[in-house]
Amino acid sequence: RNGAMPTWAMLQSGACVARAAHLLVFERIAIDKLSAAPSASVCTLALEAFAMMALLPTVLARRRLVTGLFSMSMVCACLADSRLATSTEPYVVAAAQRSGLALAALALCVLFLGGFPTMISAIGVVQALTRIHGLDKLKA
Repeated sequence: RNGAMPTWAMLQSGACVARAAHLLVFERIAIDKLSAAPSASVCTLALEAFAMMALLPTVLARRRLVTGLFSMSMVCACLADSRLATSTEPYVVAAAQRSGLALAALALCVLFLGGFPTMISAIGVVQALTRIHGLDKLKA
């Protein structure tokens, strides 16, 4: 119950959900049509579900970690299920428009807590990742 094990279990459970969502999106498998999916995909999803169920009692040892696991899982569920993705799209657009202000606030916090070199390197990493993934070409 103490130590880093429940936190590790929460992160690994979130990773299981993310890998399952990635498989559903990559293989273009609808959740309601899972019975018609290839057997390798179904076995992979079953293995991820088993891994998550094995780690779940450790996560439930701390109540605050359940909220973290739920929030990580909901993001992946929105990506895997097109109905959830279309219903949450207006909120994502609104959040993306405010991300510049959030980055500025975070940069100020890092400046005061970590110093100028830390802030410059953090902003550089964010800018590099934005250009690598093409986030600067998103339409509002």
